[in-house]
Amino acid sequence: MYFPEKTGKRIRKGSTLDFEMHYTASGKPERDQSRIGLYLMKEAPQMAYKTRAAYNFDFEIKPNDIASSAHATFVFKREAMLYDLSPHMHLRGSWFKFEALYPNGKRETLLSVPRYDFNWQHNYRLKEPMRMPAGTWILCTGGFNNSTMNPYNPDPAIHVHWGDQSFDEMFIGFMGIAELPKEKTERNP
Repeated sequence: MYFPEKTGKRIRKGSTLDFEMHYTASGKPERDQSRIGLYLMKEAPQMAYKTRAAYNFDFEIKPNDIASSAHATFVFKREAMLYDLSPHMHLRGSWFKFEALYPNGKRETLLSVPRYDFNWQHNYRLKEPMRMPAGTWILCTGGFNNSTMNPYNPDPAIHVHWGDQSFDEMFIGFMGIAELPKEKTERNP
């Protein structure tokens, strides 16, 4: 993972790192070959890079529903820089959109993925970081295809809810952000 310039994540001395891996059983013993590498900065970064998300745990996709939808929101409590967006659904996901709802009433599409594909999950880095004023809402909307017309659908005949396995579903809009230091927000209203 690449962190934007002047940002980083702080790992305090004595911290425990916890990694969550999602596996689907294959019916036979398998080996995990996951690894991690850390790049350390010589000095503390100016801003802490954080992953934030808009979640919806409470959706239901009916059997054979070709166009079920979901939404989730996130609010910026402090002024921040927005660097990247990453939609996350599973095999029934069909489309996903991020919109910013600014305190002044303006509405702006930040990212639209009209043909979401579980096998091509991307982190979309903005060409230029965007300043998000405090009070800005991020609205994530998306759709699911639980029909036989979806060739990846594991079982169109069932009700589908939130779950960790790929045959379940998720609805998450991940965002890479860095809250601006208070002195920067006071100087640049």
